[in-house]
Amino acid sequence: MSFSLCNERMVMLKYYCEESAKVLKHFESEQAGLSARDAEARLTKYGPNKLAEPKKETLLQRFFAQLKDPMIIILLVAAAVSGLTAAYSNESFADVFIILIVVLINAVLGVYQESKAEKAIEALQAMTAAARCCATAGRCPSKVTCSYPET
Repeated sequence: MSFSLCNERMVMLKYYCEESAKVLKHFESEQAGLSARDAEARLTKYGPNKLAEPKKETLLQRFFAQLKDPMIIILLVAAAVSGLTAAYSNESFADVFIILIVVLINAVLGVYQESKAEKAIEALQAMTAAARCCATAGRCPSKVTCSYPET
């Protein structure tokens, strides 16, 4: 029994399974490609062919995300318990402050590391070039490169 992706129909059309003439008709195109005028009109209508940039978290959101770690929650509970026992027994709050300082330093270092990693990823994306070939007005130029982020 052979399995073919083209035999099953899903909600989204699988254009790679269809005849080229049918796909060209669906997209109102021709074998030679779009005319320059059509390409410009589609660019105006649909916008550039690029993914939307994800919304970046603020530093404060990153900081609070660091506090969601189970080990950090355990340390905060330990600080609270230590604070309650110190208050009832009239002892020093040194343990509480030490635990809270460790939690704070851990969260700040986590945010710093996360920021550095994000900048490194952005730098790598800027260094990589995307190659595309688009037939417009019956001609297909050699590979055209564009660098990220596009401006």
